[in-house]
Amino acid sequence: MPNYAWTSWKPPAVPGGFTVVGDTVSHPLTGRLWQRGTAGSDLNHAAAVAYCDGMTLAGHGDWRLPTAVELMSLLDLTVLGDGALIDAAAFPNTPAAGFWSGTAWGGTGWFVAISFSNGNGGPQEATSVRSVRCTR
Repeated sequence: MPNYAWTSWKPPAVPGGFTVVGDTVSHPLTGRLWQRGTAGSDLNHAAAVAYCDGMTLAGHGDWRLPTAVELMSLLDLTVLGDGALIDAAAFPNTPAAGFWSGTAWGGTGWFVAISFSNGNGGPQEATSVRSVRCTR
């Protein structure tokens, strides 16, 4: 996925926007269903996995931690410099913080986190704490 965070060019907004239904949001391009809220910003990776795996939302019990690419699909770089890089109408109160993905990095104990403050992603130790948004 391209990273436009360091250029003046901004990609167009997602055509058609997101569909909000209660506590969930449907992504128009991927068809993924997302948790509208977050689990806060103080979960290590194991707790993040357990949180998503144990969640029942909108009648569904098959929630999980997203892959890094799935999580990056939520980035909205058209709002660069205005807080969290995400559609604030669809995902209100999203912190401009790092979010856990389920994508492992190298050996054991490291996973990819995606920053919603600058759009970057990179390895984080599993014992670090980050925010969480689940998908199905």
